[in-house]
Amino acid sequence: MKGKVPGCAEAFARMKTGAILINTSRGAIIDEEAFVDDLVSVHLGEAGIDIIVGEWDPDLKNHPLIRYANGHENLVISPHIGGVAYEAQKMAYTHAAEELRQYLEEINAEE
Repeated sequence: MKGKVPGCAEAFARMKTGAILINTSRGAIIDEEAFVDDLVSVHLGEAGIDIIVGEWDPDLKNHPLIRYANGHENLVISPHIGGVAYEAQKMAYTHAAEELRQYLEEINAEE
């Protein structure tokens, strides 16, 4: 995946040695190959992520970050579950209910 995120390897190089990286975003914003290289070299001290490219791939156990995390303690990967929080669910349900209410009002207004 090297080179897919322009400037990512350079951004890692500008970080202080031993820096800690937390990535909870969506999508491929980091170059995962450069990321692993920096973890191996210990330029990045530790990292915690909850998103990886191809997270729905059925052969996820062979993903480079999963393989690395299985053998090293300086990378923690958790499921991308930010939307499971009570507040996020409440917002989603409230939004869905409001959309449904508006739709039903439009249908009733047309009759």
